[in-house]
Amino acid sequence: MPKEAPSITSTLASLASLSSNRSPAPLKIHFPTTNTTVSSPGVHLTKEATSPSPIYSISASALSHLTFPNCDLSPTTSASTESSLSSASALQSGQASASASRRRSSGISLRPDPSQLHSQPRYMVVALDLDAPFPSVPLMAPLLHGVQADLVLSTDEIDEGEEYIPLKVASLDSAEGYGECVNHVVDYIGPSPPPTSSPHRYMFMLWEQPRELTRARIAEEVKLGNGYGHGVHMGIMGRARWDQEGFEKRLGLERVVGGNYFVC
Repeated sequence: MPKEAPSITSTLASLASLSSNRSPAPLKIHFPTTNTTVSSPGVHLTKEATSPSPIYSISASALSHLTFPNCDLSPTTSASTESSLSSASALQSGQASASASRRRSSGISLRPDPSQLHSQPRYMVVALDLDAPFPSVPLMAPLLHGVQADLVLSTDEIDEGEEYIPLKVASLDSAEGYGECVNHVVDYIGPSPPPTSSPHRYMFMLWEQPRELTRARIAEEVKLGNGYGHGVHMGIMGRARWDQEGFEKRLGLERVVGGNYFVC
């Protein structure tokens, strides 16, 4: 079994305190078909609720470093920059909500100017099963469940009460500048632990993509050739014992922006 990637270890540690008191995680996982949302880490879900391809939203407080000419996402109060995930504490204390109220009352728009779409950061999500095939004997872990790239902020759909910003697939072909489809570099497979297994942890981690990193390059790194447009099926052998640390190093990924997990 590959050594656990530092990104997984640090993300789990950051989410541990949130899980214990059911506080929201920086990354929300949404399954639109079943109307299921994973807000707090560690919640128990059924396979039926989590099988459709997920979409995501990210806490604005986790993106405190971002500013656009017509889109101020930075908190009014200061937040620690030691770790991207540590910004969840600002959300818990209500500082992010307070800054949202100040922005709304001052008339600041939370939607970026269309001219800035090309310069927007893009994000990618990796989904992993940390316990395959059995938590007691995780010989296939981590098992890759999907890779999605070229996600951008959709600030026209902000949940202003909680300051979570939906992520959509970047598409500059539409008038709004955002695509509605859910494209995957590696297609998403839902949870399917063995019938005799205890529940598995399914981890989702989000990074900011390096500017030069394309879906084609990511597909090349995972040996998928050029069939990256709508996601390519990867067999179980390619997904098992996934070298997450090596994957991050080859793609030049830095700190995790936000993470979350559910149990199934």
